[in-house]
Amino acid sequence: MSDLAGKDQTQYSRYAPLLLLVVGCIVYANSFNGEFIYDDLHSISTNPDIRSLWPPDWMLPTDDVHEAVNSRPVASFTLALNYAIGGLDVPGYRLFNLAVHMLCGLALYGVVRRTLHPEHAAAVGLAFSCALLWLVHPLHSQCVNYIIQRRESLASLFYLLALYGAIRGIDSRRRGWYVASILFCALGVASKEIVVTAPFAIALYDRVYRSDSWSQSWHERRYYYLGFGAPLLLLLFLLWGDPHGDSVGFERVGVWQYALNQCVAITHYLRLMVWPHPLLLDYGPPKVLTLLDVAWQVLLVVALLLCCGWGLVRYPRLAYPGVWFFVLLAPSSSVVPIVEEWAAERRVYLASAGPLILVLLAAYHGLVNILGAGKRVVLTGSVLVLCTALALGAGTLDRNRDYRSALTVWEKDLAVRPNNMRALRGLAFAHQLAGNTDTAIDIYQRTLQYEPDEPGVYFNLGLIYARRNDWDAAIEHYRRSVHLVPNMAQGHNNLALVYKETGRLAAALAHFRRAIEAKPDYAIAHKNIGSMLSVRGELGAAAQHLVTAARLQPDDKNAHFAAGTALRAIGQWQEAVQSYRRAVAIDPGFAAAHLNLGVSLEMAGDADAALAAYEAALEAQFYFAGAAFNIGRLLEDKGRVDEAIARYERAIELKPNFVEALSNLGLAYQYKGQVDAALACYRRALAIRPDYAPANTNLELLLRP
Repeated sequence: MSDLAGKDQTQYSRYAPLLLLVVGCIVYANSFNGEFIYDDLHSISTNPDIRSLWPPDWMLPTDDVHEAVNSRPVASFTLALNYAIGGLDVPGYRLFNLAVHMLCGLALYGVVRRTLHPEHAAAVGLAFSCALLWLVHPLHSQCVNYIIQRRESLASLFYLLALYGAIRGIDSRRRGWYVASILFCALGVASKEIVVTAPFAIALYDRVYRSDSWSQSWHERRYYYLGFGAPLLLLLFLLWGDPHGDSVGFERVGVWQYALNQCVAITHYLRLMVWPHPLLLDYGPPKVLTLLDVAWQVLLVVALLLCCGWGLVRYPRLAYPGVWFFVLLAPSSSVVPIVEEWAAERRVYLASAGPLILVLLAAYHGLVNILGAGKRVVLTGSVLVLCTALALGAGTLDRNRDYRSALTVWEKDLAVRPNNMRALRGLAFAHQLAGNTDTAIDIYQRTLQYEPDEPGVYFNLGLIYARRNDWDAAIEHYRRSVHLVPNMAQGHNNLALVYKETGRLAAALAHFRRAIEAKPDYAIAHKNIGSMLSVRGELGAAAQHLVTAARLQPDDKNAHFAAGTALRAIGQWQEAVQSYRRAVAIDPGFAAAHLNLGVSLEMAGDADAALAAYEAALEAQFYFAGAAFNIGRLLEDKGRVDEAIARYERAIELKPNFVEALSNLGLAYQYKGQVDAALACYRRALAIRPDYAPANTNLELLLRP
């Protein structure tokens, strides 16, 4: 907070962004060690849509299991980019989240500075103070440490950039800034739906800070505002088909009940801005409340809304930050109910900037009234901001430690809200992943006392019992899960696997088919039923499922290998060649795929390509006797007997009981006129396998007078 002006203020503004970046790195320096938590697991760890940048499966994912990123292609793209760079390396994902968070801080600094300047002498100091305190606030640590919540921070970044573009466009009258603003708005709605309010927030900003009337704003910038129709149409397209399922909407919670819950949430957010403790990962579903239960919260929220409305009429420039708070919260707290959680700290991520700037403005003018303008205000304000930033930064560093382990995060939640069943299930699952299965079972059983019809608990218990080879218990719990959710594809698949393990093959086939009916693009179920049908001799059906599995998992070398093997079994050599080639393209060192590729090429009549494939197999796996043998055969067919002999000898060296190689080596020696060597090879082959017909025949012909 400072009273700098003119040249000093301009000079200070050059260093403020750099200082913000340094501070951001310091307070999140301990955030990189950790693990995927809760929604991260199915949105990142097990999400096939982010496994490749091209084809862009991340663009429009439709799987309800990954609904956290459905209709949010920009957020999904960033996850795919992270995966392409570092796979499932958690520090890389958190580094990206931190980068977005710091860019948000810089964008906030730019918006506040340009809003206050040149009318306010302390524009740079106030903007820096606002961005600094917002950047280090523990309330926002969730958007860095909880990886999937980059949806919120990305949307917030584009929201701020859209507003910044509008400010620059209005001030400079350059159309490029308006175009950039609309583009940022489009990127924002493709990150998270909260950016739907950006056109209103920008229009209100224009009226409050840059225009004398609504008619002036419309007359001068009507084409710009009409341009916001494009991102809004994009949002409608992305939301077409209800991509978030029953996690939003009024089907599970009434309008009145949700409104009461949000009054509690808003007052809770305001308290956390002042005193950010305790912080929670999950607040649980909306509670059943009466008006009397939350009377003071309702009165406070109504009073704040009335103050904002009155302020817009009398003191619009002071009221705008308060309106900002409610406008940013509106999509999740008013318009579209999020039925999974009655509150979430990430929802107030960008909204909190409004109250923060109001507090700073009030503090600044209070100091000026008490101390008078001058260096004393600069010094006092700087000390206050520094002390506040240190306290908030210490809180953020402490909160970062909680996110190093899912166990710690859930234990912290339950210490505050012991009856939060979602947190209890999360703790049980964290123990399950950590291998503490006895503890996990105990906690799951506790949750069933309160939620006896929770399908996910039965499914996870089925997983635990199956890994313990307790097949009866696994079947019992898997059956219960699919009874509660008949279209649970993974439940049917896992139940089928247990039935297969226990020899109940008809039941296994039935549930594999149920899994595919529930989810036709379920690659794992296609792979499992294909393998089972292969064993049963139903080769055509097996090939169909395995080819489908490979199509659904284009980056899985084993899926392509299995498809190639199935196609070989039914004599579709060219199709098998294509599958094997995809496998070796993914992994050039996949020796078995090179070998089978060679066999398929040979059967398809392309001996030269087959020879190259066998050579690649031998190069990929030097101790691969089968590849050496096949190379020898093809070389012998081409009349290159000496080279063939060397390959046969290599095959026998790698596999001393390789009777086929011994027999063929005998033939090669016989062709060269080395009778004694040929006899030795045949006799050695027959010593290993007396009934091997080719060696018997060749030996008999060689010994015949």
